[in-house]
Amino acid sequence: MTARELDAAGITDPELRAAYTRCRLLNARHGPVLHRRAVVPRRRRAAVAADG
Repeated sequence: MTARELDAAGITDPELRAAYTRCRLLNARHGPVLHRRAVVPRRRRAAVAADG
């Protein structure tokens, strides 16, 4: 996750922010080719990344 996306989602805890960022990296590496971020509103992107 980018800092901007995490801010938009209201995620401020440093450990939680790091976890979301890690999930995004894992999804980018192992997830589907279609990147769902393009169709998800910014405030919901953190939840999509964590869901995988």
